[in-house]
Amino acid sequence: MKTNSRYIAYLIPALLVFLLYGYSLKYDFIYDDFETIVNNVSVHSLKNAGKFFYDRETTATDSHLIYEIYRPVKNLSCAMDYYLYKRNASGYHFTNLIFHLIVTLLLLRLFRQIGFKIFTNIFCVSLFAVHPVLSHNVSYISARADIICAMFLILTLLFYLREEKKISDLIISYISFVFACFSKETAIIFPLFIVFVNIFKKQKYYHSIPFFLIAGIYFITRQNIVLDLAQQEGFRGGSFFAAQAAMVKAWVLYITGFLLPVRMDIIPAIAIERTFLNIRSISSLAFLLAVIFMCFRFRNKISFSFAGLLWFVLFLLPVSNLIPIKAIMSWRFIYIPFIGLIYAFAAFIDKYNLRTGFKTILFIWLGLLSVYSFHISSKFYNDYTLWMPLIEKYPHLSKPYRVVSFYYLKNGSVVKAREYLEKGLKIIPNDEYLKWDLAKLELQENNIQKAYDILSGLSELFRKEAGYKFTYDFVYACYQLEKYDEIFKTIKVTNIEETPPEVLFIQAHACVLTDKNKLAVELYKEILNKDNSIPQRNEILGIIKELSSTGF
Repeated sequence: MKTNSRYIAYLIPALLVFLLYGYSLKYDFIYDDFETIVNNVSVHSLKNAGKFFYDRETTATDSHLIYEIYRPVKNLSCAMDYYLYKRNASGYHFTNLIFHLIVTLLLLRLFRQIGFKIFTNIFCVSLFAVHPVLSHNVSYISARADIICAMFLILTLLFYLREEKKISDLIISYISFVFACFSKETAIIFPLFIVFVNIFKKQKYYHSIPFFLIAGIYFITRQNIVLDLAQQEGFRGGSFFAAQAAMVKAWVLYITGFLLPVRMDIIPAIAIERTFLNIRSISSLAFLLAVIFMCFRFRNKISFSFAGLLWFVLFLLPVSNLIPIKAIMSWRFIYIPFIGLIYAFAAFIDKYNLRTGFKTILFIWLGLLSVYSFHISSKFYNDYTLWMPLIEKYPHLSKPYRVVSFYYLKNGSVVKAREYLEKGLKIIPNDEYLKWDLAKLELQENNIQKAYDILSGLSELFRKEAGYKFTYDFVYACYQLEKYDEIFKTIKVTNIEETPPEVLFIQAHACVLTDKNKLAVELYKEILNKDNSIPQRNEILGIIKELSSTGF
């Protein structure tokens, strides 16, 4: 009988995952998927698997990101998907579904290991399987890093929390933590949680030392490969306090989202405040203080839930703008912290013999959340279904116009693509990203002069933020219009060692046409330094030889 109950406990959440997210196999690539997968050549071959761990070029999939991401295990999973499915989005969504299923079943195994009752296990794990706040990660291919990281973190806990640990259990736990770190940087918080576990369970402290060593080595490795923290953009709103004035509202949404998830858009619109002296920040802060007070007031009754609450708080800290990140809030950030809330809730209801009526209410709540989760997930069908509602809801945000325009362009409708960019510029006339996208559209339509006029009018600050993708568009337009002096200016203000080959090609050819042979040779040599096996290698070597023979 116990065996049957155990199988049922695993079967129910597994069925819920497939019933809820099975339809996602029909979804397309969306948003950053085109940068991280479709157009990211590095994940198109498993031969690059080793490079994901040390080559910066494989991590910088999108040059307009404020800071570069370093998630080699996630990139490896995408490379495996590309090997199996090429550009068939269904396969990638299937992988996301399977990862979420594995996390769900591992969470059930953890709860069974802790000793929760069968009802607690089935209900709480089913709640995790279908909760709307997690639908963004499951339905959005590029958000799978959190799911993979959660999978390895739970594996780490499973082996570390065994009552009679063997050396092999500890080794597996440490290895799993290594993979968690290389899946997403959030995992670096885990050793702090383990310190609490050691105190609570009165375990040997030296068992946790390797976690800190691994976290330290990972941090140093990451900082040597991607941008340094000091090079990141400043805080949203201009200061630390302005960012935190907005963050308190995000914390309220994260907490209340457990019971009643609202504002589930892909980019929840949270107003950036300059100070705490506004009604929204003050009321949000009052709510958070009230929650903290209630937890302290009833600490004896919820002490068994403390580990879960601590997990929730700790794993939200890295995305709380204590150091500047590109967003105040995203539901994609909640996947790993949410495990803590599920545990806290499980520990709470497990201490009580729930009456049938209360269990019925819980299952009704679960059913309503499932329906809402399906509704949220269905928005991820394609970029149009995901972003079009935001144009109507938040007309002064530029990103929805840009993504919908790209959707139409990808599907061959240049007229509609232009229509949405121009519509956005009518409402937000000074938005430089919209102008840049319009310039790229003009380049595609061979309206070079119009593109140049737009690009040359963009600010220096924007050019620096947009990076080398902007530089390529600009030098291409200048080259077509024979504005070589403008191209030489880009050479002076950029570091050629960091300039991509496609930009160097145009710059070098412009130098040849204007008899700047010495500079041309330098640029061509840099192209070969970046990739000595490029198809144009012999042609470039011939040009270098010919130019060098002139004696400059």
